[in-house]
Amino acid sequence: MRAVILDTNFLLVPHQFKINVLAALERIIEGPHELIVSTPIINEVEAISKSKGKKGAAARVALVAIERKKIRCVESEEQDADSWILNYCSEHRDSVVCTNDIDLRQMLKKLRIRVISMRSRATIFWA
Repeated sequence: MRAVILDTNFLLVPHQFKINVLAALERIIEGPHELIVSTPIINEVEAISKSKGKKGAAARVALVAIERKKIRCVESEEQDADSWILNYCSEHRDSVVCTNDIDLRQMLKKLRIRVISMRSRATIFWA
């Protein structure tokens, strides 16, 4: 089963841009797959959720979605979400990463890891 990793910024998209990213992922990812986050990603989202404004609200919505949609959380001792993603993908080469982080996308492309990103605040696509 292919791992589909949801980065912090991608988890905030549904509330920020009114896009159902989970439905979009179901449309574009073929074959069996599992949505995954890690404890560093959860920690980032929880930290953002404590802030006020739209970004804090988006993070709170993301936390509820993670719980309701049964997105698997992988335990990790690492503190940095990007480092965890890169390490995980180094071991699981068929993984897909959903992120809008330009620097992370470039590092993943060097590892030849598939990336899904958002374009023009409306479209989810293979980067």
